[in-house]
Amino acid sequence: TVCAAAVLLLAPAVQDYRHAVTAKVPHRDGRYEVALRLRDCNARGLILATSEAGLLPLYSRWESIDTWGLNDVHIAHAGGMVDLTYLAERRPAVIAFHAFFSPAAPPARSANEWDAAWMRQTLTLRQFAEQERYVLAAAYCRQPQDCHLYYVDSATPRSRELVHAVRVDKYAWVEDGGLVPNIASSPDL
Repeated sequence: TVCAAAVLLLAPAVQDYRHAVTAKVPHRDGRYEVALRLRDCNARGLILATSEAGLLPLYSRWESIDTWGLNDVHIAHAGGMVDLTYLAERRPAVIAFHAFFSPAAPPARSANEWDAAWMRQTLTLRQFAEQERYVLAAAYCRQPQDCHLYYVDSATPRSRELVHAVRVDKYAWVEDGGLVPNIASSPDL
């Protein structure tokens, strides 16, 4: 019958599609590389504040502030938004976040409420880092308005070591594993 013939003709295409959808090809992620380098710093007593509260805290083994509030009781109870006071109280040695701006580009306009909330969070982190004289140690950007930014507290005794830890030679972007440049222009401490 016509239906049986169609099934026979389409079966290989369906199988190829199912394989393509379910096959996961592992690729590198620069946040993993940075996390391992931070773990090697043996940062007992140092704190990481990050919007990327998966890989970075897990593999670095640092005490962490989830700046988006999903894993941080204080932030969750304070409306889900990190604030300058909390950052000042905790004084993270490293601040890492996914930003829709860079040293080369202003903040992107927020298209929806979620994007606007994310932008407020990242602008708060940048404001704190800049007013407290943190060093922008790395700005890994896939595009000028799509970056992973890493700030290091210059007042931390091990700041030089931490700057080197977040500066990896080959930083791979999370979505595709493609290598992206560090466009931060800050010098070594």
